[in-house]
Order: sequence, then C-alpha cells, then structure tokens
Amino acid sequence: MIKLQGLSGEELREVARQTADAFYDYTYNGEDIGLIKYISSREAMFIYISVIVQAAYKAGVQRENLQRYTEPSEEVRRSEAI
Repeated sequence: MIKLQGLSGEELREVARQTADAFYDYTYNGEDIGLIKYISSREAMFIYISVIVQAAYKAGVQRENLQRYTEPSEEVRRSEAI
C-alpha cells in the first residue's frame, strides 16, 4: 500500500470540490435523492465533503484503500456482465 502524501491544501480542496459536485449533480432514481435530502446547496455539499477528504488524508488514507472504494469489486463487475 502507498500512503497518499504531499498533496497541497489546494489539491485537497480540488478533490473535495470535484467529489462534492459529483454528489450534488448526480441524478438519483425514483424517490432516492441521496445527500441532497440533507444538504441542499452546492457550497454546503462542498463543506461536508471537504471535511471528510481532509480527515481521511490526515488519517493516512492509502491509495490501495482509496481504489478499493472507487473501483467496482469483482462481484459488482460480474453482476454487471450478466
């Protein structure tokens, strides 16, 4: 595993901004509205996600762990192939 390190505050903000925008802009299915139900503005979403990104970085998030949550698992890939 490789620990993520050496990112500047601006780089962390950009990660948080892109992640927050993805959550805010995502089109949910049916009655599911995701975090928008609780966080109604783009800026509030950024603040919420930014805190999570900063905490994970300070806690020593590792690249391998990050990939585990951002790449589909083998089980998901198999179910999508059906």
